[in-house]
Amino acid sequence: MDSLTPAYRRRLERGGVTRKEYESGASLSGARGHAATPERPTRADNKPGYAGYRKRQDAKPMHVVSTSGVLIVAGMTKADRSIVGHHLNAVKRYLDYGRSGSQLPSFKGKTVTGYTADAGDFKEPQTITLETNVDTIETLARSGALDFHSIYALAA
Repeated sequence: MDSLTPAYRRRLERGGVTRKEYESGASLSGARGHAATPERPTRADNKPGYAGYRKRQDAKPMHVVSTSGVLIVAGMTKADRSIVGHHLNAVKRYLDYGRSGSQLPSFKGKTVTGYTADAGDFKEPQTITLETNVDTIETLARSGALDFHSIYALAA
C-alpha cells in the first residue's frame, strides 16, 4: 500500500481494505465504489435493483409485424427488441418508398422469442417469425393494422 497515492490509500482504508487484504489480492470493488454495480449483465440478476430494471425493460411490450399479423409481444431480449425495431423500420421504409432500397429481404426467416397476449397465460414464450411478404404487409397497411403511434404497446 506504500506505493499508492495518499488519496487512493485513504479511499481503500475507508472502504475497509487493510494492507494485508490489499497485498493478498482481495477484491477492491467495494472500496472503489463499484460494489453495487455488476460488472457483467448476468450478475445483474443477483442485484435486486438491476434485476428489476432489466425485467421492466425485457417485459416492455412491443408491436411486432409477424406472419400471424401484428402482435403485441413482451419479454423479448435486448437483441430481439433491436431486431423488431429494425424490422419495423424496414416495413415503414418499404411502405413509404417502395421496393427500391428495401431491407425487408434481410429479415426473411428471422424469428424473435417473447410472450404474446394470444398465448393466454404468458407462461411459455412463443417463437414469432417476422413478416417479409410485401403483399401481406401492404394488406396489413391498408387494413390499418400498422397505424400505431409507437413501437411500444401500452399493455401486453
